[in-house]
Amino acid sequence: MYSKIVLALDASEGAAMALPHAAALAKAGGGEVIVAHAVTHAREDSIEQVINGEVEQLRGAGLRVHVEKAAALVGEEADVIRRIASANGADLIVIANRGRSPFKGALLGSVTQRLLVDAPCPVLVVPGHD
Repeated sequence: MYSKIVLALDASEGAAMALPHAAALAKAGGGEVIVAHAVTHAREDSIEQVINGEVEQLRGAGLRVHVEKAAALVGEEADVIRRIASANGADLIVIANRGRSPFKGALLGSVTQRLLVDAPCPVLVVPGHD
C-alpha cells in the first residue's frame, strides 16, 4: 500500500520507537524507507552515528533504505521533512510524537504538529514512549 515511506529520525529514543512501524509497513508493501533528518546543529557526529545504526538496522531487515538530510534552523525541522516527502513522492510520513526538539507542543511535539497540518501525505504518529 505504501511504496515510499519517509521516516523522520533525530537520534532520540522517541524517534527510535517509530522505526519498527515504518519497517513493518515497508516490508508489508514492498516499499522503500526514506530516512529524513533535519540537521540543526553544527556538530552532529553522535546523532549521525545513531541514525547510521538505525539505517543499518532497517537494511539488515532487508529493506531498501536511503537517507536524506538537509540543514534546518531549530523550529524549521517540519519544513525539511515536508520537502523531503514531497521531493520523493512519499505515500506516508512516520514520526514519533516527541523527538529531541527543545520546543514542546501541548500534546504532541511541535514538528509533529506542523506535519499533521502541512504534510503532502498521511502522517503516522507513533507514541515516543513505551
